[in-house]
This record gives sequence, structure tokens and C-alpha cells, in this order.
Amino acid sequence: MPLDNYRKARMVVLHPRDSAYEAARAMHDNRVGAVLISEAQTLLGIVTDRDLALEVVAQGHDPREVALRDIMATDVTTIGVDASVDEALSRMRERGTRRLPVLSNGHLVGLVTLDDIITRRDASLEGIASVVEPQIAGSPSNETPAQIEARSMRAAERRRARSDTTYGRLLHTLERQTGMKDRSRLEQSLLVVLRGLCQRVRKSEAEAFIAQLPSKLHGNLIPYATGPNRTVTTDAIASELSLELGLDTDTGAELVYSVCEAITDHVSAGEIYSLRGELPRSMKELFPAGAPMRRAA
Repeated sequence: MPLDNYRKARMVVLHPRDSAYEAARAMHDNRVGAVLISEAQTLLGIVTDRDLALEVVAQGHDPREVALRDIMATDVTTIGVDASVDEALSRMRERGTRRLPVLSNGHLVGLVTLDDIITRRDASLEGIASVVEPQIAGSPSNETPAQIEARSMRAAERRRARSDTTYGRLLHTLERQTGMKDRSRLEQSLLVVLRGLCQRVRKSEAEAFIAQLPSKLHGNLIPYATGPNRTVTTDAIASELSLELGLDTDTGAELVYSVCEAITDHVSAGEIYSLRGELPRSMKELFPAGAPMRRAA
């Protein structure tokens, strides 16, 4: 049975600049578990409900500010519209997936999912089980060690790319707020302030705070989650910043506030509230209560 019956079946297509929030709404409204990402009639990737849960919600990001291009999987396995359902099941089994975009002459025309095949009763129970069982076990069947390693490397590369993008957005926000163009100085400013904050609060709170920052920063900050260190103050952080960047005291103090403002734009409101609650009264002004969250575009 060819896949022609799966043209336009349960397919939602969004642009890479669309947000994770728009993807979630589209999944909810259309009762689907994934959206395809396309631009200029070219398939670029796929985002699933699992991606939204793990890469957006679990990381504390604002779904309205996360672009789909930053979380989509790009190594999408496709299948031709002239292929059979059995061929689709075979490809799902080989690649450890339950969704295959359907192409006709290179153009996206539909999406075949394991759920659709089950609902339509287009395959035997044995054929369906051959896809489901290996995925429950943890890896696709018939994969060689080299294929498994390649799949793991692709996943790791996607994680690195997302981390680099998130980190770049944070630096860009700080650059806009300070006018500072030198990337190394931006990075040093960020690290000095973050280290101070991590040292000042309890270890558990510092770890929760670090978890919401770009993973590129984690290795530099975890060693400082040893507080609470009550010698850390806003003035102490400003003095260290001034010393390391060769700034006068007033400029260093102003930079501390700019860094905290940038952090506020990239960490969940709930975590900022929790972090502020552990800071002494003299440092709470770094994260003013009631200040608008998510100011960064």
C-alpha cells in the first residue's frame, strides 16, 4: 500500500523563526505530537512535543522567545510518497523514529506517523511491534555500532549548537545593554558577576540557578557553588569587575547591574524570584522586585 493516502495527513508546517509557543499551540489545536519546520519549500527539521518539554520547559526558557530553529532536529529521515507502508515501517525501525515526512519530487506533501498507521490498521501487529519494541528497549534494531555512535554524535552536536545559540543570545543582550563590543570583555563581565552570585547563595540554589544558564557556562560556575559566602557583596563584585577590566569604580558598578539585567532576560522569572530571595537586602536591588521580566527580544 503506497503512502499516497498520507498526503497532508496530520501535517503542521511552521517557519524556523516561529516560536516554541506557536509550535505548542499548533500541536494542541491540531492534536499532533510534532511540527515540521520548512522554509522556501525546503524541509529543515522537526520539533516534537518531547523537544518542547526537555529543551524549553525543563530548561526554564520562555517559549515565546525560543525560535524553532534553535531546538529542531535537523537529521530528519524522509520517505517518498511512492513507498509502501511496509517500507515506512522498515525505515522507522532502522532510524528509531515514529514519524517520517513524505516527499514528492523533493517537496513536502505529508507526514506518516506510527500512530496513523496503527489507527488506519495499515500494518500487521508484528510490523508495528518491530518498530515499537526496539525503541522501548532504548535503541533502534539493526543498527551497527558505527550507526549508533553516529546517531549519538548527531544528538551531541545538536545539543552543542543549541547551547552555543543560547549563550550567543545572552551575550548579544549584554552587548545591547552596555554598548560593549569586545566579546572577551563581555564574557569576562558575565563570568565575574555570575561567580559572585553563585558564591553568595546556598549551594542548592546556586546549582538550580546554574542549570538555567547556557550549558557553556556550567563548567566555569559549578566550582563556585559553595556558598553562602557572606563576604560577597555588590561592591565586592563591582571591585573585581573594575580590576579585571580596568574600569573606574562607578563604571564597574553600573556594569554589574547591566549583567544582572541581561541574566533576568534569560532565566525564568521563578528562578530569579528564588535567587533574589536568598540574597541579602543590600543585593536584592540587583534584581528589583516587580521589575518586568523577559525584556530581551
